[in-house]
Amino acid sequence: MLLPFLCYGQQTTVIIPSDFIETAQPMVGSSDWSDLIHSDQECAVSIVHGMLEVRNPFQNRNACMDEDDCYCKLEIRDGIIKGKNWGEWGGELYYEPTDVKKLNIIIKKGNIQYIFEYNHKLYFIEGLAHLGMSSGALFELNRTRKKFNYQKIFDFEDAPAAFTFFDGKLLIAGNRNFYVLDQLKKELVFKDMFWSGLYPNSVAALDEKNVFIGIRSGIVKLDLIEKKATFYKKKEVQRPVDRTPSSLPVMSNRSEF
Repeated sequence: MLLPFLCYGQQTTVIIPSDFIETAQPMVGSSDWSDLIHSDQECAVSIVHGMLEVRNPFQNRNACMDEDDCYCKLEIRDGIIKGKNWGEWGGELYYEPTDVKKLNIIIKKGNIQYIFEYNHKLYFIEGLAHLGMSSGALFELNRTRKKFNYQKIFDFEDAPAAFTFFDGKLLIAGNRNFYVLDQLKKELVFKDMFWSGLYPNSVAALDEKNVFIGIRSGIVKLDLIEKKATFYKKKEVQRPVDRTPSSLPVMSNRSEF
């Protein structure tokens, strides 16, 4: 069964995949929330040909799939800016020249989550959520000849985790918050949400009333206009029962005592 949503005015139809079911948002720390934490269902969202698509997050992540195992990257005219994120073990932002005879340049140590260009300038975002701590920051990256330098624009009260651009705005799902950056001005739209600890991995938007976050155990639909959130839980996979003779219990009259 497909679950359609029709947004009048813009006439946007959104179809939620049939293997997701609308579910009440659990309270953080509750048994229902704990069940989601321990699930092995990881869901990532994207928009493909104007339709919502949900996949395994490793198929959606805009990450480097090379020997450097970097987390994110941005190509520039003579090389690539790459970011690494090893969680509590740190990370780094570095420049990899196109000319293989030149050495990489380490720009900054930190947990690099996202690198992007906006209005002809370069920016990067750091973020880390670990052991009750959750924070991050936006930086502007500048380059003068062969040197890179950076300056902090502002801090985040929560660790940024997933990103997408929509209608010139940067949408950011944090560990527990949701932000919109318009002209690099930060707006906190949702605060202390239930997805804390559920590892947001992707954001996708059809319009302001249909913004989706991929998390562990399901997806979240956000209405940025009405400030509403709806949780769709991934249905449990029903594994077929093996009824071959070898798998059936052996009937015996022998006593167990």
